[in-house]
Amino acid sequence: MYPPADDNYGVDACSILCLQCVPPVVVIATCSATLYHCVLLTGAEDDEDNHDKRSSWSQYGSTYNLHTPDVALYVFESVELELGLALDDDDDTYTCPIYLHHDSGTVSRYFCTHDTGVHMMSLPFIVHLEEFSRSHDGVFPDSPPLELLNQSSSAEYLICTRTSSSSPLSPILGLAITSPPPALITLLTSGEVVSLNLMSVPLLLPPSTTVLNNGKEELYSPLKVLLKEPFDVHIKKFLKHNVSQPILKLGLNADPSPQECMELVSRTTQLFREEYFQRHDRVREEIERRVRTLQTLKQHQLQELELMEQEKIKLKQRAEQLAEKYEDTKDKQEELTKRAEHVLCLVSQRQPVLSSAENKLLQDMNEFKEKLREFQKALEQVKAKQNYHKVQMEQWVSNQKKRELYLGQTHMKTIRTNMAQMTNEIADLLKMVEISKHE
Repeated sequence: MYPPADDNYGVDACSILCLQCVPPVVVIATCSATLYHCVLLTGAEDDEDNHDKRSSWSQYGSTYNLHTPDVALYVFESVELELGLALDDDDDTYTCPIYLHHDSGTVSRYFCTHDTGVHMMSLPFIVHLEEFSRSHDGVFPDSPPLELLNQSSSAEYLICTRTSSSSPLSPILGLAITSPPPALITLLTSGEVVSLNLMSVPLLLPPSTTVLNNGKEELYSPLKVLLKEPFDVHIKKFLKHNVSQPILKLGLNADPSPQECMELVSRTTQLFREEYFQRHDRVREEIERRVRTLQTLKQHQLQELELMEQEKIKLKQRAEQLAEKYEDTKDKQEELTKRAEHVLCLVSQRQPVLSSAENKLLQDMNEFKEKLREFQKALEQVKAKQNYHKVQMEQWVSNQKKRELYLGQTHMKTIRTNMAQMTNEIADLLKMVEISKHE
């Protein structure tokens, strides 16, 4: 363990807990109400002499077969808990075992139970440690300031079962955490079950990455400075208490004296006066300051909007003037372009020598002229043929009109025979009809 200690942090250790984060954080509790927060990392290589010394000790000088460790615990923080309210001065040397419990809802929080109640520990370091472990380039996301990494853990006394050294012990028999919603359930020696809603207990949240500066440019706008962090987070910082007022649950045989009761009332009153009322006054002042700042910003923005509206009108008028000038310039440019084209045509016409393009055009026109002559001759031939066929058609029509209709004797005889046969058939049919009517 680093930094090294004479007792290697293990003389009065009574409980150990591993928080499942990356890298793991190990919590060691001692009977003297001291908690050591350690980070489990790969052990750093010492110099060769120390390494050889440890190896020789491992081989020849130990009956417990000690080996050179592959990992090491780096103690970055120690926290001392308050065992009881300590109303009398003779209660400073009290010791008892500390039991550690996981919080299933978050890895940055755990609970301690002992003979004098329940403590809740919050470790803000874990949030930034996990952000660092998730980064690919080995730097903290959004480059949070160093003071965020150096935030101390907070201990909150939730339930107290002992007020002085003369009070009987009332240890916590059991502790459980339910979800959702998260709630802390404790079983006392008196058989009473205490339930505490953890939603009302403040929990450290990671800083918002949407309002952090990217590190490339500074914040000069008052609005950006004002919104550098969410207002609720800013208020929670003011409402964070350095000392908490636990729920007092004494044993069944406890009989505090009037003096102890008076001291408890005085302590609670003083705590509320210093840790609650003053902080709420500070929050009220902060809210009023924020309101004044926002009102000032609003007035400034309204003035800017008015100036921008005036500037918009000026720009619109300027744009209309420029549009008119543009139309005039465009018309003038078109006129000059036509005049330039006319001048170029005159210059090209008065040149004594034709250009290559003009020679090619003249050659094409001559070819078209020859083709036109050929087409005209062919058209005259077609017209002559048309007149000839017209005369022939007129003669044929006149000849057809002059022809007489003539049938030979054979055709006439055949027609007469067919007519006589048809007459006989019609007469037979009429007779059959008459017969049918009479029947």
